[in-house]
Amino acid sequence: MRATQADPITRVVKLIDVVNHGAQLFARTAASTDIGATLQRFAEALHPKLEQFEFELRRELRRLGVEAALTCQASTASLRPACEMILESYRAALVSNVTAHTRAMLSRQFAEMELAYAELASIHHIASGDSHTENVVSAIHVDHFAGNSS
Repeated sequence: MRATQADPITRVVKLIDVVNHGAQLFARTAASTDIGATLQRFAEALHPKLEQFEFELRRELRRLGVEAALTCQASTASLRPACEMILESYRAALVSNVTAHTRAMLSRQFAEMELAYAELASIHHIASGDSHTENVVSAIHVDHFAGNSS
């Protein structure tokens, strides 16, 4: 099936919805008092990054002459499925016929989200009780998402 001209725009609009939902979910997690400190720090670092990604995506759509409004909220309330949904939405947008400028931005954001997902998986792995991997989660990743990467 051949992609229509609206297909890339539709996929980016869906991506904005999913990223917005993720930002809200990570904000709630960061504000939560009943989670571990590592997960809370991670959520505090990733939340503003997701808000920045949403801002960049909206700005890119405006550059392309499209004004995107939120169309729906994703239904997941768990962090890992939310990250998986975000990654899948990036993949869908990247395989569509987007401009080179848009593709570069999507690729950069997607790479950062892959790192975030790997970090989240490490945190969940540690939380599941495998004490051998406690050193896998390092401040380097959290610093990266807070914009302090070296």
